[in-house]
Parts: sequence; C-alpha cells; structure tokens
Amino acid sequence: MEPALEGPLIVLDTVPEAYVRLDNDFRITFVNRAALSLLGKMPAELLGKNLWDVYPSSAGTALDLACRRAMAERIVVTTQHCFASQAWHSVVVMPDSRGGMCLKFSDASEHKPMEDPRQKSEEELYEVFRRSPFPLSIIDSDRHCILDVNEAFERESGYRRDEAVGRTSDEFWFGDPHGLEEGRRRLREEGSYRNLEVRIRKKSGEIATVLLSAERITLKGKVCAIAAAVDITDLRQAEQVLQESQELYRRLFEVGHEAIVLVDRESGQILAANSAMSTLYGYAHEELLSMKVFDISAEPDKTAQALARPAFVPLRWHKKKDGTMFRVEATMCHFELKGRPVYLCFINPLDGQRQTAQSIDERKVRNATWFRDELSDVLDSFAEGFQAFDREFRLTYMNRAAERIIDRDAVELTGKPVWGEFPANVSVEVERQLRAVMRSQTPESSENFDVQRCRWFLINMYPFRDGVSVLFRDISEKKQWELQREQVIKELRHALGQVRTLHGLIPICAWCKKIRNDEGYWQQLEAYISEHTEADFSHGMCPDCYKTHRNSSGG
Repeated sequence: MEPALEGPLIVLDTVPEAYVRLDNDFRITFVNRAALSLLGKMPAELLGKNLWDVYPSSAGTALDLACRRAMAERIVVTTQHCFASQAWHSVVVMPDSRGGMCLKFSDASEHKPMEDPRQKSEEELYEVFRRSPFPLSIIDSDRHCILDVNEAFERESGYRRDEAVGRTSDEFWFGDPHGLEEGRRRLREEGSYRNLEVRIRKKSGEIATVLLSAERITLKGKVCAIAAAVDITDLRQAEQVLQESQELYRRLFEVGHEAIVLVDRESGQILAANSAMSTLYGYAHEELLSMKVFDISAEPDKTAQALARPAFVPLRWHKKKDGTMFRVEATMCHFELKGRPVYLCFINPLDGQRQTAQSIDERKVRNATWFRDELSDVLDSFAEGFQAFDREFRLTYMNRAAERIIDRDAVELTGKPVWGEFPANVSVEVERQLRAVMRSQTPESSENFDVQRCRWFLINMYPFRDGVSVLFRDISEKKQWELQREQVIKELRHALGQVRTLHGLIPICAWCKKIRNDEGYWQQLEAYISEHTEADFSHGMCPDCYKTHRNSSGG
C-alpha cells in the first residue's frame, strides 16, 4: 500500500458507509470493511473482478444503469439497490479523476418506499436494450456523441463499449456525409427516420452497408436518439452477384447464333425469345411473345407430345410467318422458373439433309467456342483479377485485370505452372492453399503481401471440375488504413506513457517542507517533484529572503 494513501484508507475503513471503487472497465479496485460486510466476500474474491461478473443478478438493474450513465456522462448519479436478500441501500455513483468511479452505499431500509413502477419499468427496458439481438446505440442529439451501446453493437462493430462511448457518429460514417446530415435533419424535424441506407466503417476497417433507423427520446431531461442498425452487406453483395449473373445470361441468351425460346410447359405460351428466333421465323419480338409454340409448328400434335419430356428432337417441321415450311432440330431443357414449369428450346434449321454425327459434333465445338468467347468478355469486364488453372496447376485462362495487376501477358503464362510465376515469399503459401483447395474441394480465402510489388492482395480460391479458379484484388489501401490506425494508437499510448501527474494526499513536513516518498524516505521538495513530474527547477532568491540574508550577514 502506498504510504501516501494509508491515512485516507484507514479513515474509510472506520466509516459505516460502504465504499467501492471501479475502474473504467467496471473492475473492482478498492473496497472498505463496510463494503466487504455488505457484499459478503473476501478481498481476494472482489479485487480485479468485474462487478457484474461477481454479482450477475445486478446486471440490468438501476445500479447497472446508474454506473453506465455516470461513466458515460461523467456526472454524479443517485439510485437504490439491494444485494440478494440484504437491506436496501442508497447508492451514490461518483466519477473520479482517474477515469473510474466510486460507489457509496448507505443503509436506506427505513426510508425505502414501495417499489416504484416507473423505476422497475426503466430497469426492464434497459435490460431489453442490452440484450437486443440488433445493434442499438443511444446518442446525444446536441453533441452527436454516443452515450451507450448494447452487446450486439459491440459484437457487430468490433468496438468495446468503453471504446464506443464518447465517440461521435461522424467517426463511424463512411462515404457521402449528406446521408448523415439528412438523418439528423429528419430526426430534428420529424422526430424519427426509418431504413436509411448508409455505409459505416467497423473497427477492423471493413465497410458495411446497414439500414439505420432512429427515434428521438428524452432521457433524464436530455434530448437523445436511440438508433438501430441492420447489416445488409451480404444482401447487397448477393443482389450484385445476381444482377451480374442475370446480365451474363441475358447476353448469352440474346447474342446466341441458335434460335432460343422460353415456353410455358402447360399452355405452350412463348415467354421469351431471342433475336435469332425473330430472324429465323420472320416475326417481330412482340409478335412472338403473343403466340404459342404450336403457332410456329407445322406438326402441332407432335410438338405437344415433345413437351412432355426433355428431349433432343432430330427432325421436326416448322413454318415461318410467310407460310414457308422448313425442317429443324430442337433440344429442350425442362425446369421451374419461380414455381412455374417451363422449358428452354434451342432450335437449329436443317439445310435439307439430316445432319451427320460429325456435323453435330462440329456445331457443338463451334457453340462451345462461342460460349467461351462470351464468358471471356464478361470476365474481362471484372475489376478483380481472375485466373483458372488445370489439375496440374497450369494456367489455362487469365483476364485483363489479372494481366494488369501482375504485369504479365496471358499468352506468355498460359500452360505454365503457377509456382514459378509468383514472388518467392508468396509462392510457398499459394502452393499450399491451391493444393488444399484442390484436395478438399472447398473454397479458401487469404490475404498475402507481394514483396515485389509492395502490395497486399485478397486471394479467393474456388475448386471446379477440371481445376481451380483464383479471384484476387488489391487491398493495399485497406491495409494501409489499418497500419495507420495502429500507428496512431501506438503513438497515443506512448504519449500517454510520458505524462506523469501527482495526485492524492502528499505527506509533507510542516517545518522543513520535505516530502515522504513511496518507500517511506524523506526527500527535498524539488527533488520529489522533479522525480514525479516533467518539471525542472532553477534556484534563485526571492526579495524577502534576500533582505533577511543581507541583515543576518551584516550587509
């Protein structure tokens, strides 16, 4: 125990009130004798422990609410509490200068009124706030700073409660500040807003898209807002993937060389047709969509029979708009579209002779080449680098973004194994991951630093039937932001470590002005202050001492 604190602690041990000190993480750092008696514990069972871990039944009560409010707002808060079956106590929660708080418990059994329904309701509502599965925060409407957050907020944002409280909402915002100002305006003028889509930055640096809703409330006479957030990042990403997929298949459907038609299996109604279909039959696109598949068939009965099952129809007679009949072969694929039975039909006109197996194979090769070219065009539009490797890990395809990122030509690398084409420090790790993906047939993702290019990359690997594909993108800016944040935190911690202050009671001799240090030795005043602060002394003589010295020396 520090000698300078012996006196005050002895005094606290003699008073009837119970005193407990908590640090900013609600850990117990001091209890006097009255508090030990009240809590029914030994010092070793309390010191260093979180108060709510020692007494979990107190979480969510008026005492919990008072402590969190005093910690967040740095004000004195008074409440009442009862530990287990003991008497009721009046509790004064007082913030201290070291970032923690002191709790004073006084017996209030005789003055305890009947249970206040309003207080009980507040305790229950606070418990709902803390345990809500959705991230919730309470924000000061004037200063825009966070007063409290719940457990879901801590879990989703990555910030502990003590890290979030006191920050402004601007610090979590990412992107256009107009959305932030719009939300504040609506809250101020209308009292609430719902489902405002915004982007926020988590502690990890990850950017999340959320739907933000807020309601204006009054807490202890202060105008605040309670805000709830729903993370829709995965939903937006899924919508983007779906949109890209729909665009891909729309392009494949529309630019195909073969006539393609989508038909309702029950009614035969044409639901969709590509431009090759209009060219082949001579109908406008709008006309085809108003027709049934039987209208373009010269053998409607046989067409109806073919609808019953998936099939390749090698020969069928169809008719054009001008009445011309011609032979076609058709391939049909049956499936359900939004719960509706449909089939997709690929129609190829014949030139008067049954196509041989050889000509069919040639057409399949031609179609495969066309499909590969179309897919290559889509992949070349990606901002991320894309590579495909066969089972021997030889490069079979690389898009333009990948060529740009690694500064190598696809023609130069195609057919070569991956191992020799990456920086030495990444090659071993990439090889391990690729082999693991190929062996387990499960995707894998990792972050790797390219020493040669001094860039960070996020690499996603996906297995497929004939090998493995790799999708990678540059995340150097994100990593730089994380490093800068860590550097700032390190510098702040270093700066705080250099700050030394004096506090508490300092024993000083009333006669010689020496100070007793922590080891019990007496030091000169200037030596003690220099040792415990950043202050230095320069010695001189004040006018009064100068006169006294001159008179005593006879000068």
